[in-house]
Amino acid sequence: MIPMIDIYSLLLLSITLIVEISLFTCFFDSLYLYSKFHAPTRLWILLLLFSFGIGILGESLQNISVILFNVSFTPFIEAIFFLKRTLGYIGGITIIQLAYIYIRKAGFSLKYTKIMRNMTGIVVPFFVVINLFTSVPFPINEYGLSQCQISILLIPILYLVYIPVTSITVYNINKIIKEIQNQKTAKVLRFLVFSLILLAFSEIITSHSFYMFGNGIYSHIFNYSLRLAYSLCLLVIISKYRYFLDLIETYFDLRAIYVISKGGITMFEYKFEHIGRKPPINKKLIKLSEMVVLGGFVYVIAKGFEQMMNIAGEIRSLQIGDMTIYFAFGESIFSILFTTQENNLLRDKLQEYVEKIEEYNNGTLKNWNRAITEYIKPDNIMKRLVNQIFR
Repeated sequence: MIPMIDIYSLLLLSITLIVEISLFTCFFDSLYLYSKFHAPTRLWILLLLFSFGIGILGESLQNISVILFNVSFTPFIEAIFFLKRTLGYIGGITIIQLAYIYIRKAGFSLKYTKIMRNMTGIVVPFFVVINLFTSVPFPINEYGLSQCQISILLIPILYLVYIPVTSITVYNINKIIKEIQNQKTAKVLRFLVFSLILLAFSEIITSHSFYMFGNGIYSHIFNYSLRLAYSLCLLVIISKYRYFLDLIETYFDLRAIYVISKGGITMFEYKFEHIGRKPPINKKLIKLSEMVVLGGFVYVIAKGFEQMMNIAGEIRSLQIGDMTIYFAFGESIFSILFTTQENNLLRDKLQEYVEKIEEYNNGTLKNWNRAITEYIKPDNIMKRLVNQIFR
């Protein structure tokens, strides 16, 4: 039998291929960045992309095989649906866990977030088991396509669970966004939140859309159009703002940054305060950073590190208790960054910060001996660069 190919089947095929290519591109790029920076939340991002990507892979392969070769996966439809729904629920839990991590880092109340996380932990296994026995297979349409849907009795429960969970998550993430001083970072984070909400709800809607629209080709195109929307959103974030997820993870771990001249004089200091919580930051850790810098201890160590780097290269950090100290050296200055989480991206960002300061000052820092007050004005370049690179 010759496959039925027309404008609608070609449209579905095109959308299907774009969705899978986008999701797998995001997955492998995230895998590479995790191997490079070892940022913990990258593991959750990988699980998220894997869950949704593999979850719809069976359905995508069915679209491709039926449209191009008239080979149907009908005997495996229920198994594919069960796998997709199970991985989709795991992806939903992953989104909740990511929100929990950022809310905890920001220092906001975890009361409702913990309830939300515990509730999804109970509900998801329930849905997985029920889906195994109650999924509803729809008949094959004129294109040879078929699919299962969740039981109609589960649809109200699905919405009663996910709407409150999503509302609480968005509310807390919006509080975090208000903390961010760099407007570009805030916009990208809003776009990411929108993408994840679109992802979660598109998978919820596609789990029962055939009840509303039937099993025709239009329903399949509708389902994959929703997936196309969130997969392209994620692809934009991955490609255009590649290091955003790694940087936002460290946002609430930054404690203080100092710029010191080669003569040992502190030229600039900045403490990363967060106005939305009290106390704003760990005062003990800030006190430690002040003692280390003002006591000259870091200058002596940094000079020793600089000499060692000329020989062996690559020693750019120091661990003191819960504090990680990063060093970056320029021709006339060096900078020190204090953080409570180790992340290789911060080392690269700190080096970028030093290079931009020296580029802006065009060599005038070599003989710098002026007052520190010149560098603590609100509009000075060092503070602007902190917001641009780290905030």
